[in-house]
Amino acid sequence: TYLFIFTGARRMLSDYLGQLCDAYPDAISISDHEGQMVLVNKKHSEITGVPAGRMLGSSVRTLVSDGVFDVVLNPQIVAEKKPATCVQTVASGRKLVLNGQPIFDERGEVRYVITFIRDITVLSNLRNEIEHQKELLDAFHRLNRDNAKEPPLIMESRAMRRLYEEIGNLADTDVTALIL
Repeated sequence: TYLFIFTGARRMLSDYLGQLCDAYPDAISISDHEGQMVLVNKKHSEITGVPAGRMLGSSVRTLVSDGVFDVVLNPQIVAEKKPATCVQTVASGRKLVLNGQPIFDERGEVRYVITFIRDITVLSNLRNEIEHQKELLDAFHRLNRDNAKEPPLIMESRAMRRLYEEIGNLADTDVTALIL
């Protein structure tokens, strides 16, 4: 579907395009069919660490060859004329998901590529932390299984043995328990 904008609003919309893009919560970049950067919003500069002045007017291929980015979507989208997604790592080490969309002219040729960029560094770090915690849990379960034949010496009293039995009943559930 296409959104038609009446002629008077078209000029007004182009005057505010930068501000409209800055209002978007994710990073946005727009490059033309030759790979030249024509717009980046404020969020883009924040998450990539690259000032807008360094980006605007630059070729996406030059930005890759200069080591600013490790991958860009523009050449692929222009060649294939379809959306694409990839993960990019910027010089600061942040991991970003790029979702690029072609913008077609009246002849059906790609005129621009708009790329929406989301920072997934925190998600990636959380996934690594979860994997680490899972390894620790697995090691604990193996240790617990190996020592299951004899309770630890700390459970010599009758009260501790009863508590250990109750914990054993809770262990097979997803309930959270606080032992005081």
